[in-house]
Amino acid sequence: AIGTISLWNFNDDDNMCEVGYGLFSNRGNGYMAEALNAVLKYGFGTIELAKIEAFTNKVNESSISLLKRCGFIFVKDFKEEYTSSGIPMDMVIYKSEG
Repeated sequence: AIGTISLWNFNDDDNMCEVGYGLFSNRGNGYMAEALNAVLKYGFGTIELAKIEAFTNKVNESSISLLKRCGFIFVKDFKEEYTSSGIPMDMVIYKSEG
């Protein structure tokens, strides 16, 4: 495996979910863009979601660039107070709508 991607945290009331992904190696080869586009096609086409959101660290330029390349648009930024490290992080939310 070179990475993971999943739809999760489904909200049936708003017909939406989050996408989460991580790439372990082979960065810059387009694999995650290919995977994300396939997951978007599945989410909007097969299970007919209205919206898919992605949360990422505000300084994660690679993730933000990927989201923009795949058609996501900026929603808002916020501070995540409760993290596994105990150190608050500045986060951003992007969305894609079907």
